Amino acid sequence: MQDIHPRGAPSTANPSETTRTSLQPVLLLDAIGSGGSAVFLLAATGWLSLHLGLSTSLLRGAAVILIPFVVVLLVAVLAGARSRPLIGAIVAFNVLWIVASLGLLLFGGASPTALGVSVVLVQAAMVAVVAWLQYAGITRD
Repeated sequence: MQDIHPRGAPSTANPSETTRTSLQPVLLLDAIGSGGSAVFLLAATGWLSLHLGLSTSLLRGAAVILIPFVVVLLVAVLAGARSRPLIGAIVAFNVLWIVASLGLLLFGGASPTALGVSVVLVQAAMVAVVAWLQYAGITRD
């Protein structure tokens, strides 16, 4: 069965190419969000620590972890999101980030403020959405 474009012309696009292309914006969004977070965590460590109730070493450590992750994301984007194992590793990293975020709140010994708890939960939810979009992209292939 041949796909039909809205204008009635048959589609010649390979479905896996469509998936790869649709993954690129999600990976780029992840890179921008992760990179922006890393910069903000490094630039405003003291302020964030004071208002979120999280240690400066935790905040700096999170930023340092995000920097190579952003590089991996950009490599995936520039490669056209063609490596299924690489995308799988990115999804796994995002899932680990979510688990670590929730673990921090439940078992981490941190004493975040109400704002700190909210920020950790919101960023974990945002990462979950991105991870789901990435997973959905590689499973369509």
